Amino acid sequence: IGEQPIKILVNPKAGARMAVGEALTNIVWALVSDIAHIKCSVNWMWAAKLPGGGAVLRDSAVSLSELMIKLGIAADGGKDSLSMAAQVGDEIVKAPGQVVISVYASMPDITRVVTPDIKHPGESKLMLIDLAPGKNRLGGSAVAQVFGQIGNESPDVDSPALLANAFRAVQKIIRENLILAGHDRSDGGLITTLVEMALSGNCGIEIKLPKNREIIPQLFAEELGLVLEYLPEHETAIVNILEGSSVPYMILGNTQKRQQVVVCHCDEVKLDIDTPTLLTWWESTSDRLEHIK
Repeated sequence: IGEQPIKILVNPKAGARMAVGEALTNIVWALVSDIAHIKCSVNWMWAAKLPGGGAVLRDSAVSLSELMIKLGIAADGGKDSLSMAAQVGDEIVKAPGQVVISVYASMPDITRVVTPDIKHPGESKLMLIDLAPGKNRLGGSAVAQVFGQIGNESPDVDSPALLANAFRAVQKIIRENLILAGHDRSDGGLITTLVEMALSGNCGIEIKLPKNREIIPQLFAEELGLVLEYLPEHETAIVNILEGSSVPYMILGNTQKRQQVVVCHCDEVKLDIDTPTLLTWWESTSDRLEHIK
């Protein structure tokens, strides 16, 4: 599944493309026959009957179609709800535009699936495949919402060729049993991806971020990307596959048995917090909703 409603608020065309990108970075962990065999169901929810709404919807649909053509995938179904506005008295309440991409493909072996939970804490390493090299745009991100903003520059699929190459490279890595776990960088950014992997693996991580980039964008930008857990003895084989496909990567750090998330930047520890505390924060929203019920 791929959906990016907040990014659509910032840039409808980019948001639609990012929905496709998110769907592909979710399905990549299941070994499919080929990216060209992926089909999509596209569901649009839009207030298209209001002034300007139809034009924005068309622009988004065209951008999505152009990206799918470049990737070699196709939409073979879907539906739309184009009356996403209601009049209450003199006021018109308009729902934000949204597109949901559901992707599916045949699997030669249904057991060949990589899950996000860290498997070998204390023994394995973590790598980021960056599908937006050098860019850390914060538009439409969770951290922007925390500050009451949506931003003005959305992440985008700048290179469809890179996305397709990375998809095929990761599929080859999975086929050769070189990684233990994998997760996409999406809502919440890199830090959320890493914390989710640590929480589900009941362990900790220690990462070092590049000094030449600001820490907040590195941690919270919701650019497309993939995080891999792997054993050190497989690093050379993984790197050879990625470099052979011209896919950029970065070694982030290590997993650890100690239930602690540690983030270093510019030779300083910027975050050092235990995972039980993070889990409590993670569950607090759901807990509050349960109390309301």
